Formats: sequence, structure tokens, C-alpha cells
Amino acid sequence: MAEDADDKDRRIRTAFNSLFHAARIAAMSYLATENARWGGIKRRLLQLYRAEFEEFINTLHIDYFYNGYLFRFLKLSIAHNSENYL
Repeated sequence: MAEDADDKDRRIRTAFNSLFHAARIAAMSYLATENARWGGIKRRLLQLYRAEFEEFINTLHIDYFYNGYLFRFLKLSIAHNSENYL
């Protein structure tokens, strides 16, 4: 049975959100904190790590999970590549 686009989108978003949660848990372990709120975690990190963690937030959690930018990009890329082969 073929997977519909909504299921594929949900699974891709969930995979990237899981990567974000792994980064969040790693930062919590580094800080030895139980505070799971990513804003609080980000403020406690050293500047070098804060910038990297903010990149995880913005890319994995916001762009890919909430906004679905990666899936839209992949669909456009696949459509563009298939046009080149016709």
C-alpha cells in the first residue's frame, strides 16, 4: 500500500523533532539540569554551545518540525529533478 503524502510529512517532521529532543537532552545532561524548557537551557549554555543549540532549535524544531520546510523542499527538489529527466 502506498504511503500518502500526509503520513510521509508527519514521519519526516517527527524524525527531525526527535533529533532536536536528543540535542535538548544532551544539553540538559551537560548542564546537569532537569529544566527541559529549551529557552532556559539555551540561556545557561556557554556562547559557543548556545549558538549551536539555537541552530538546532531553529532548524530541526521550528523550520523542519513546525513549519515543514524540509518536506516542501524535498518535494520541490524531486519534482525539479524528475522534470530534467523527461
